[in-house]
Amino acid sequence: MKKFLWLAGACVLAIVLLSWANQRWQKDLPTVVEIQEFQNGAKNIDPRLSEINLRFSEPMDTRYSGFDLGPLGKEHLFKVKQFAFLEDEKNASFAVDLEPNKHYQVLVTTAFRNRSGVRIAPYLIEFWTGE
Repeated sequence: MKKFLWLAGACVLAIVLLSWANQRWQKDLPTVVEIQEFQNGAKNIDPRLSEINLRFSEPMDTRYSGFDLGPLGKEHLFKVKQFAFLEDEKNASFAVDLEPNKHYQVLVTTAFRNRSGVRIAPYLIEFWTGE
């Protein structure tokens, strides 16, 4: 019984330490810090919007980028076109074609990396267009 209790205590300690380490690691990942044209999750975005600009927490390696489907699937996806990092490498822009009265999502994936090769925390861009 003592061995079981010792083993159970060791497992709980390991879980706590791993959780703490994971939280610290996640905090240090590069992130998307801003969508310049609107607040993420916004409603009534003008469907004539033709460009979206992202700001990252630090300069990124411009050789890597990636976008994917959001949780709602391809019927809510907007196409990312003409993607480019700006000169400071902390900002990027891309062209979009939007339709009125639609819910959109796209996932900024871990394919993005900073200059040290550390992958970005995934970031879901989500918004609704107006009429």
